[in-house]
Amino acid sequence: MKKNGFQARLLLTYSIFVSVLIVSFSSVYMIQKVSETSRAISRDLVNRADRMADQFDTVIATMDFASTDILSQPEFIPSLTTLAYFDREDSRYQKDIVAALKYIEKSIYRYSLMRDFYRVSVYTELQDYYSNNFISVPERKAVADWIDDNIYLDECRSLAGRLMIMPEFKDPWNSGNEISVMGTIRAVVDFQKGNIVGFIELQSPYEVVERIFKTPDYMEISVRAVTAEGHVLYESEFERIDSNEEKISNKWFFREPYSYKTVSEYSGIRIEITRDRWIGLSPTVKTIWLFFTITMLVLFISLAGIRYFTIQLTRPIRNLREHIDKIELGSMPSSANLGNTHNEIEALDYALTLLHNRLNDAVNREMVSQSLQIQANLDALQAQVNPHFLYNLLNVISSMGLESGNEEICDVSDRIASLLRYSTSTGERDTTVREEVAHAINYLSLMKERYEHKLTYTSDIDENLLDAKIPKMILQPLVENCINHNFKTGRASVNISITGYIDSAGKWMLAIIDNGNGINEKELRRIRLRFSDIRDALESPSSNVELNLGGLGLTNTYARLFLYFHDAFTFKLENREGDGLEIRICASI
Repeated sequence: MKKNGFQARLLLTYSIFVSVLIVSFSSVYMIQKVSETSRAISRDLVNRADRMADQFDTVIATMDFASTDILSQPEFIPSLTTLAYFDREDSRYQKDIVAALKYIEKSIYRYSLMRDFYRVSVYTELQDYYSNNFISVPERKAVADWIDDNIYLDECRSLAGRLMIMPEFKDPWNSGNEISVMGTIRAVVDFQKGNIVGFIELQSPYEVVERIFKTPDYMEISVRAVTAEGHVLYESEFERIDSNEEKISNKWFFREPYSYKTVSEYSGIRIEITRDRWIGLSPTVKTIWLFFTITMLVLFISLAGIRYFTIQLTRPIRNLREHIDKIELGSMPSSANLGNTHNEIEALDYALTLLHNRLNDAVNREMVSQSLQIQANLDALQAQVNPHFLYNLLNVISSMGLESGNEEICDVSDRIASLLRYSTSTGERDTTVREEVAHAINYLSLMKERYEHKLTYTSDIDENLLDAKIPKMILQPLVENCINHNFKTGRASVNISITGYIDSAGKWMLAIIDNGNGINEKELRRIRLRFSDIRDALESPSSNVELNLGGLGLTNTYARLFLYFHDAFTFKLENREGDGLEIRICASI
């Protein structure tokens, strides 16, 4: 046996173990960190693109509203029609033409338009031009050139009066032609003859677009925005300059960039946002390599310290081995010089006792955990048994009714079972209007057994609406509120009507109408304020919002509708003229 065999094996074993541990931990940490960073970058791109789409939609919506407001002026379109059709040289029409010119100027010389936009222009095919920007007025030739050379006008003419987005271009109405703008253009159509009688153009500085789509340079994010007509609205591109070695080493691991595409809901603009994978991950990778380098340096230093301490710690064992080697037959027994070895043995025994105690504690905790888990499972099984118990009980009552010849008891039991079955089923979060109305009618029929002639009800649902999807348990809680509220406020009789139809715009409407006492204005304001609070809470980016809704009343119903439809629905409570309350739910198919 070599002199330092045990020490060498101990050092080698520790070195291999720690090295494998460090490499494994570093690999797992790197994979996890890169994965977390990748998800964070992807979420950032999604949030940026969606925020860009929302901000740009706000800009376009403002322009759309402004141009629509101009068109809505009572005499605006007739004035453009006058300029388009009346002979300018005929003295009989001079008064009408002058009145039309003044009305058009009056329509665009408004404070809100001059405040919100760089320029609002109205021009015609006959080279008439009107603008609310007094800085410069183009010559007639400039108007003619713009109408002849404008690549967007042909597309605008084909849109039949719909709004069109124009990407960056030099302001043609500025004599210097050095101001970059973007805008919208809309053809003004004479709907009687179907002819285009003019154009409304709204301009904003292109800086508005750059502020929306520009990203920090250090992040090197590429953004490309294209209008619905296929014109590039904004485009930025970053290219990294790497050494050949770095390009070769990175192309295999980070060859695919992060990318996200979205289409805005209002303006229809398509946004593609990308970021080079290596640029996004390089800070994380560099941090990991720094961590790995420091860890390996600490490992080498620790190995040197371990070598020294193993020599000191194994000295009693070596002395014991040497003492055993010296023992021979017939030699006098002697004690080995082990120093304070007994203290180490005592420490080992004490450590083993502590380990035993910890193991006992762990076993006890595990037994308690197992007991709690078993109890939870039993509670869950009990929760499943209770509805079945109620169904079985209702079946017993129904059978007793059959035996006694009272079919009404059987019928009521069946309806209660159906009510319980529908309200306790959790397999689907939504249902059809057909099933939801049937559930509400079933509930009303049961309530009529209680209130008899005091309660009447009707339903009238469009056949085309019956298969539309809505959240479960929406109508019955509202019907229940109507019954409870009206009878508690002293109403002698209550009539409830459930109606539903699909309008010409493709939206469906469900209404619950009663002939009760309605709701006072103070309570209506409180309920609407509660609805607003719920909407704000659900739209909050925080994931720890507590609504404390409880029950299945108005606020709970509103919250579930909002979570199901988001903003694509309306929920209205209105007192009817005379007596009664109307609850109206409206959403798109």
